[in-house]
Amino acid sequence: MGCRSREDVSAAVRCEWIPPESEEWLDIVDAVPHDFYHLPAYARLAAGAEGGTAGAFVIDGRRGRLLIPLIRREIGASLFDATSPYGYPSPLWSSPEGTELEREALSAFIEGLRRARVVSAFVRLHPLLTTELQWFEEQGEVVCGGETVYVDLTKTLDELWRDTRGNHRRSIRHALMSGFVARVDETWAHLIGFQTAYRETMKRVAAADYYFFPDQYFTDLRAALGKRLHLFVVEREGRVASAALFTQSSGIVQYHLGATRDEFLSVSPMKLLLHFARTWFKERGCAVMHLGGGVGSSQESVFRFKAGFARTRGRFHSWRVVAEPRAYAELVERWCRETGREPSGAYFPAYREPR
Repeated sequence: MGCRSREDVSAAVRCEWIPPESEEWLDIVDAVPHDFYHLPAYARLAAGAEGGTAGAFVIDGRRGRLLIPLIRREIGASLFDATSPYGYPSPLWSSPEGTELEREALSAFIEGLRRARVVSAFVRLHPLLTTELQWFEEQGEVVCGGETVYVDLTKTLDELWRDTRGNHRRSIRHALMSGFVARVDETWAHLIGFQTAYRETMKRVAAADYYFFPDQYFTDLRAALGKRLHLFVVEREGRVASAALFTQSSGIVQYHLGATRDEFLSVSPMKLLLHFARTWFKERGCAVMHLGGGVGSSQESVFRFKAGFARTRGRFHSWRVVAEPRAYAELVERWCRETGREPSGAYFPAYREPR
């Protein structure tokens, strides 16, 4: 799916849709700080869950290249829309001079969407890697999704412990005194134990259907990420109490998925697991461990739990682009006719709001 920019954005000499198999994708990723969300193997895996086709737009600008990983989804009448792979796969700007992102590159991207018949694009920005929002605000709508929590691993161990909320410290000490042990499961011997804990946790918190991943998802995730993915467990007498998956890329650690068995909730073994994980990754030279935000980007119990480990905050934003306003309006109008109501405004694109 190729595209060329308009004459008024001729500074961007090329805009092209590339598949995950393209060597160019990894060339750009490897040249700049990135997260696992930017990897083509992860985009391919996420596309399976989203029901679309993984790919990325590559735009050559005057002073660098822009990579935007996306999942393209068909919406009928030879029209498509696009969404980021789940997580924080911000557009990556690769420039030898380290120059700022070019307005022309983003303009060429939007023109590329039009030429590819992509009506709209929902792009998730990275809370730590996206530093300037103004470029995106000029070319679409930037929506703040709330705060996230991250641990600054450049701090000393004493500083990290002082940053830990008092009730978390007490729970960690209690778990250790009760015989619970945290470790990295290098052989993945406890994968089934993690999957069992994960299913229990999703049922307990009444998670949306999307988060009930089949067992094959975890196998495929491990195959896609390789050594970037780590399984941590807290166990006592060989039984898994808590377990979590962490990723590691460019010094950035992501707390991807975590779970606790129902019978061990009173001990809060996940607090011990996160305390151990931040120490383990710090010792290996990582710079930051991102714990994420709350459910639905709100500051509820999940957010407050994570906030007990650090005072440092990021902020998640999404970039919402309507490349074909007329087609977008027609799709929304059809949705209104079929549902008999107006969109709530909580979804983008609005015509994909659950009916």
